[in-house]
Amino acid sequence: LYTHSFYISYQGSDLSLAILQFWKGEVLSEKGLYYFYVYGSNLYGAFSKESFDIRVNWVKEHMNEIISLNKEFILNAKSPFLFSAFCLEVIKLMKDKSVEIKMPVFLDATCSGIQHLSAMVADFELGNEVNLIYNKDKVQDIYQLLTEPINKAINTFGEESKEYKSLSKLYLSRDDLKQPIMTQNYNVSVFGMKEQLVNRLNKPINTNYETDLTKINLENNYPKKNMVITGFTKDGQEIILNNKDLVMISIIIKKVIFNEFPILKEIYDYFISVVNLMNKLKLQVNWITPSGAHITQNYLMTHKIKIKWNYGNKSKTNIIRKILNKTDIKKQKNAIIPNIIHSLDASHLMNLIDEWSKSEIGPVISVHDCFGTLPNTTDILLFRLKEEFIFLYTNNKFLKTFDKRLILTIKDNNYIVEKKRKNRYVLVNDN
Repeated sequence: LYTHSFYISYQGSDLSLAILQFWKGEVLSEKGLYYFYVYGSNLYGAFSKESFDIRVNWVKEHMNEIISLNKEFILNAKSPFLFSAFCLEVIKLMKDKSVEIKMPVFLDATCSGIQHLSAMVADFELGNEVNLIYNKDKVQDIYQLLTEPINKAINTFGEESKEYKSLSKLYLSRDDLKQPIMTQNYNVSVFGMKEQLVNRLNKPINTNYETDLTKINLENNYPKKNMVITGFTKDGQEIILNNKDLVMISIIIKKVIFNEFPILKEIYDYFISVVNLMNKLKLQVNWITPSGAHITQNYLMTHKIKIKWNYGNKSKTNIIRKILNKTDIKKQKNAIIPNIIHSLDASHLMNLIDEWSKSEIGPVISVHDCFGTLPNTTDILLFRLKEEFIFLYTNNKFLKTFDKRLILTIKDNNYIVEKKRKNRYVLVNDN
């Protein structure tokens, strides 16, 4: 669900969200104040993986900085604009406890892609690492969990290879690795992961780099004008990385994630093999989501046509894509896992909002796998989010349903499916 507005949107930047409030507010209950403080701590980035009680206590301990709008304190927040908005609301509460608070409080999923995949196969270990298993005192952080093994693998590879010696002391932080780990669940390519690292690690060239850059083979370095890609050692020394380094780092990240969680590799291999099979049979991939949406994945090849035209003294080139009646095999493979996860995310969202609207609890807004409501109804939203997620995988055996539909599609197209021992085969001819 996307909002249709120019800039001022709760799905926009921190500043855009910070100046938006619900039309109607509420006087905060004791629980409402509790969750409001939890949200404030989250906005600052303090103890975001600790228990709610610890986060609430953090806000109380820093109340003086909050109500005095301490500039240095606020600028150190993870989301300075949103945290400023939180501070302004706290100031109102200090003056009058009966004031209505209209600021939305958001709840965010923990790596929702892995949440869906682990729930799909009911894997306890993986589900625990993305907070599907209840733990009152600790919030699991899969990004931090994978940081050490990924760095160890990168360093070991650097120590064993003269060509990649610079990787032997490289240390990538949790924040450096968060996007690559998250998008691995959406089948991101090595190139896509490399570009994520470039965007995270690139910085403008200044005079301090001039001497170092003359020593680098610029053909190997990432070709970005006036930019250099730098990582750090654990003790803060800079390491200049080239294009080949970044590709190798991306390959290692992907390998480590699958090594640490083999069940993910099994799920990936299954879906990719399904697409490979359907491509060979020249068939589309179909599935029905738990909310009842019928999905057909059928990407077609396109042919680019360049059209040059003149307007006044200026010339311009437009590219028109002509759709061909031929399946785009590569896109079918790359898209299957993200499309399935997004369709399940959408089912969860639709079921939640459908049930929520029947109960007339109050406002609820969503940004993909993130949901917002008033502080007083945060505990209800938290419960309903979990409830609908459980229903998604107990009322609907998605993977079994997907598999049965796949077989049915193959049979409907006059192919014979045979089972020999544990394997299934599609007979495409007499041989």
